[in-house]
Amino acid sequence: MRTLISSLVFLVGVSSVALADTPAKTAKRAHPAKAMKPLKVTSTAFKANADIPTVYTCEGSELAPPLSWTKAPAGTQSFALVAEDIDAPGGKFLHWMVTGIPATTTSLAGGGALPTGAQVSQNDKGAPGYAGPCPPQGRHHYVFHIYALDIPLGESMTRADFDQAIAGHVLAQGKLVGTYKKDGKNEGKSEGADKAKDTGTMKNTAPNSAPSATPHAAPPSDTSATPSPSPSPGSMQPKDEDKGKSPDKASPYPPQP
Repeated sequence: MRTLISSLVFLVGVSSVALADTPAKTAKRAHPAKAMKPLKVTSTAFKANADIPTVYTCEGSELAPPLSWTKAPAGTQSFALVAEDIDAPGGKFLHWMVTGIPATTTSLAGGGALPTGAQVSQNDKGAPGYAGPCPPQGRHHYVFHIYALDIPLGESMTRADFDQAIAGHVLAQGKLVGTYKKDGKNEGKSEGADKAKDTGTMKNTAPNSAPSATPHAAPPSDTSATPSPSPSPGSMQPKDEDKGKSPDKASPYPPQP
């Protein structure tokens, strides 16, 4: 009898465990999200990894280049644009940042014209809008990023705030890289030097420099063996040096007997 009861208890326990495991075995697992294809970014002004024409740089008209990209993925509410110099001596240098580009937009015209609703932010030169490539030395790489976002993000902001705002909201992204090197005669010029030039700083006008005095010629030595008679007090005339004239010029006063 005891053996029979023990067997029944064992069978009931095994069945309970099997029933408890059944939901876990039959539960459907969530499929990983499909990877979004990257956006393809192009420009009619230059090809990928090629030279950016001078007209779009600080040595030209400094116009914003035209950009185009592929259609937005499903769920896109806005696009954002970031252009930066990744070879700047002090770290990445922001040249252009635009947020709130409508999701239906797939291009920007050259010259910086923006669609309705887009907001331009301040670049690292301290002004809103586009700043053309202006590398101080050597060839630099300029990256034009396009982000497809699932949020509107239609406001001006700093780069740090932008990076924080788009975290977890990027549906797709793409980039176009262009390069630029200054003309030889302008290479090595710093922006500070250009600014000094624009404010009218002239050469050889240091504040501590003083005008040089006109040297006076030494009076001729007396080679006469017989000393000249001393003139009378009434006949003394002022010296040329006292009048501020060079001693080698003829005196305006008539010679004294």
